[in-house]
Amino acid sequence: VEKRERLFKDAEEDGDGAQKEEHFDSWETFGNRYLDRRVTRALLKEFGYEKPTLIQSQCIPVALEGKDILCKAKTGSGKTLAYLIPMVCQILASNTKQTRSSCRGVVLAPSKELCVQVHEVLEKLCSLCYDYISTDVILPGDGYAKSDLPSILVCSPTSLV
Repeated sequence: VEKRERLFKDAEEDGDGAQKEEHFDSWETFGNRYLDRRVTRALLKEFGYEKPTLIQSQCIPVALEGKDILCKAKTGSGKTLAYLIPMVCQILASNTKQTRSSCRGVVLAPSKELCVQVHEVLEKLCSLCYDYISTDVILPGDGYAKSDLPSILVCSPTSLV
């Protein structure tokens, strides 16, 4: 059984028990260390964010290692990008273009409004890598009528079945 990683604390402890927190002064610095260059450029160009939030700087590296994360943070703290960025980077790292019916990621959101919000963020994040990644959304009550599946699909649990 795979061990699950839980992330609830605001800082890591170093060897002598003191609190240690890794700070990144910009998305460029963080991106050089962890992200695909297209994702970093999209964060700077499309979002205009200066640096990753605490939840992003702690969750993204863990998720990029393929570990599960469980986090809790306030509204507006950057949780959506904290889970979308690793998904997009992992797909880009696989270095294969999308083939027909090759859905590589699914994002489940509990309501129509959240599906729309998440999809808008995902489209902006993927704005510089549409040659490798396609996105789409299925809203509750709608069916999926296209013949090709997107790389990443955003939907509600009821829309998926």
